[in-house]
Amino acid sequence: MLTKASAERILKETLALGRGDGMEVILDGDRTWFLQFSGNQMRQNLFQKDYILTIRIVVGKREGVVTTNRFSGEDLKRAVEAAYQTALQQKEDPEMPDLPELTPIPEQNPYDNPTIESSPHERAEMVKGITSRCLKSSLLACGALSSGDKIAAVMNSKGAFCYHNATHADMTLTVLTPGGGSGWSEAHSWKLSDLSADQLAETAIEKARRSENPVAPDLGQYTVVLEERAVANLLSFLSSLGCGALSVQEEKSFMTGKLGEKLTGEKITILDDWRMPETLGMPFD
Repeated sequence: MLTKASAERILKETLALGRGDGMEVILDGDRTWFLQFSGNQMRQNLFQKDYILTIRIVVGKREGVVTTNRFSGEDLKRAVEAAYQTALQQKEDPEMPDLPELTPIPEQNPYDNPTIESSPHERAEMVKGITSRCLKSSLLACGALSSGDKIAAVMNSKGAFCYHNATHADMTLTVLTPGGGSGWSEAHSWKLSDLSADQLAETAIEKARRSENPVAPDLGQYTVVLEERAVANLLSFLSSLGCGALSVQEEKSFMTGKLGEKLTGEKITILDDWRMPETLGMPFD
């Protein structure tokens, strides 16, 4: 993992090559151990490490952005120069905000060393508990288990610097029955030990068996109760497509022209709060 000191060094070296009226540099990425299984057998056991440096240079009301995964020497110089030349070719944006000043940001780094130190054998044992159970019941299990850590660091020419690191653990599972039923479950946490393979298997198997031999309902209106994961997926699409500043400015958002108005029913409240442990968020973006 790129420590706070290592990330700060890379960002400072990049800013030292600065061009234009201002610079912002973002370093983010992750390390992930990934295990995929299907047909009750483990198919892939992979490791991936990927860090990306994003260089943003401001010239007046114009900006240029370049990304690179080479953080030193001539490669870094070429990336900075490319961002500067890109900025010169852009049209001015009168609404472009200034770079932010240095602002104290509380640190919240949910980092779990046992998650990173877990071995391929330990992760395989978690999956084996599911596949063995399904095999004994003539069911098919497929899915994936991943764990690792991620970092995000931002620095600009006005002295602002933020760093965040966190571990993550994720598991998805689909179970198929001989009768055509299918069931799905998933779990996410910053600690691998929070994931219960038995509970995931129980949920997916129950859904799969209940979905066998479906009957087509009569046409009509029905009240549908969604589980938490389904609601989360709907909100994910809602936030990515409609809650960003760009979609509002481009008049693509459901909130365009309605800021300050009430848009939902009395029983719906939507918050974006990185401090809530269920969100696995970070204190800046």
